[in-house]
Amino acid sequence: PPSCCDNCFRAGIGVETTSHEPLEILRCVQQLPREVGRKKLAAILRGTKEKSLIERDYHLLPAFGKIKNRSGKALLAMVDRLLGDGYLQADGGLYPVVTLTPLGRQAVARGEALPLPPEATDHKLQVAKVPVDQPEPDPDAVLLAALKEYRSYLVQEHKMAAFVFFQNRVLAEIARAKPDTLAKMSRIPGIGPKKLAAYGAELLAIVQKHLSLSEDEQKNTKT
Repeated sequence: PPSCCDNCFRAGIGVETTSHEPLEILRCVQQLPREVGRKKLAAILRGTKEKSLIERDYHLLPAFGKIKNRSGKALLAMVDRLLGDGYLQADGGLYPVVTLTPLGRQAVARGEALPLPPEATDHKLQVAKVPVDQPEPDPDAVLLAALKEYRSYLVQEHKMAAFVFFQNRVLAEIARAKPDTLAKMSRIPGIGPKKLAAYGAELLAIVQKHLSLSEDEQKNTKT
């Protein structure tokens, strides 16, 4: 409906939950005296008393332990969502470090709540939820396999970790929603403007090829 917010149109994914926790992640990256990987970033935010963190004075950062009630898995999912949406970027090949993008700096300046990934929505928070009435279909297994094959190609071609390109849940969402335009592709959580510009056309071609083959199979079945 016209009165609904943008979250309602994110490819029919269900409930979209927002929180200020992703902002704390961005602020932490901003505070870091040196660039770190996503796992160390999560450890800092959880306030993990690891020797390597203490020796480098990460425990003195204002962000240290800022999200201590979250599991490591949930924090990594939030970091990956920020990477996917273009607020963070990963640089450094097979051992990438996480840095703030111009979009991330804008988000910190605005101070608005950002979307949480599904892995992080089991936490009891005062958050805004946008319901979507239609149930989610299962991901198309054939399309999902094709998308994962494309990601494997990117990993081999660029010598970078798989999560730098797409998380499994992002590919699963594409295989579920089957966006047939770039506008629809942009509504997939984890496909931010940067990823859309870099990979959107190729992702769209994979989806469109799959849809075309499916239509041909249906026609052959009827005849």
